Amino acid sequence: MFKENTVFILGAGASMPYGYPSGKKLIADIIGHIERDEIYLPQDMQNRPNIKNKDDIYEFNQLEEFFLETCVDDFNDPLTEAHNAFFKGNISFTKIKLSKIDIFLTLKNALRDFDPVSIDSFLRDHHSYEVPGKIMIMYSLLKCEDISRFSYAGNHPDVGNWYSYLINDLLSGLTEPMNFCDNQLNIITFNYSVDLDYCLYQKLNSTEFLSDVTEELSSFLKSKVFHVYGQIWNDDIIKNYGKYYKKGTMNEKNMQQLLYSIKSKDQIKLIGQERKSENVVEQYKEIIKKAKNIIIIGFGFDRDNLDILGFPRKKSGYKQFFKGKRISYMDFNGKMKALFSQLSNLENDQPIPEKDKFSIIRSESASIVDAYQNDFKIFLYDD
Repeated sequence: MFKENTVFILGAGASMPYGYPSGKKLIADIIGHIERDEIYLPQDMQNRPNIKNKDDIYEFNQLEEFFLETCVDDFNDPLTEAHNAFFKGNISFTKIKLSKIDIFLTLKNALRDFDPVSIDSFLRDHHSYEVPGKIMIMYSLLKCEDISRFSYAGNHPDVGNWYSYLINDLLSGLTEPMNFCDNQLNIITFNYSVDLDYCLYQKLNSTEFLSDVTEELSSFLKSKVFHVYGQIWNDDIIKNYGKYYKKGTMNEKNMQQLLYSIKSKDQIKLIGQERKSENVVEQYKEIIKKAKNIIIIGFGFDRDNLDILGFPRKKSGYKQFFKGKRISYMDFNGKMKALFSQLSNLENDQPIPEKDKFSIIRSESASIVDAYQNDFKIFLYDD
């Protein structure tokens, strides 16, 4: 178990072993989905008095009412009338590409023209694309919710399942089930996806040793995983995760993914919006302050995100910020040379008392499993 106060800071790279894209790849996915994916509209849509199809392009604000009416609150059957009508043949539907809806077409073109480093930074600087941007972020990530990725059969041998090692550490050394809640762990993730949440909930809830404390377990996990910019699923993650996933091009799943994304788009926030919640940001800073171990995986050290966590902007602030801590970070294949240089300078320039010294551990591995298991955890003795 985690006896020392530990915080994980996770970015997009932490979820890549489970089929999720990097920041740049997500842009390519969004462009591709808009260009290729088809959804269903009733054939009589063009004949409705409030719907106009100009130059073969639909206006989203005129379709939105239809989309929202098609959704249901619990999403057990997200297509309801439209779904049943299509499969029973009561209503004639036509397939259209997402690029035939104005806001998605303009988003696709803008992403191609600007070629931003991430969809988050693009939406930070171009607020007019917020609605289609949020929808397409959720839509694209729902397509990644492959439950098989967490099983032995679904793992890629050269990638591995690092969540299994995290779960093992949470359980290791426990003498009583209730001791699980003594784990000194917090996880701050900048990801909208809930792959980590699902894996922790599902596997720990099915662990026989913990069968008598499932209620306490769920409450504990919910209080320890923080999604800085919101998350795709807020409730019933075990039940909902992966419900819209399907390999290949499936129009039915496309429609389900789109409907959920339209209705739930405001569950995710943009860069800058989270900083308006000062109490929440202070909570993240307090978690970092109390931690003895900071483990950073798949995180790009973007300045906006560092500000949320309270990382100083001046070198002089780091002696106090890192005081008495062990910082372990994954430097994929040793590509972050400037970061390595700066952190090395901080570590080597420590005219401070022994008890206040900090250590920095860098992993140049291309595998999160190797970095976490072999570089961050193997210590013969405590400092």
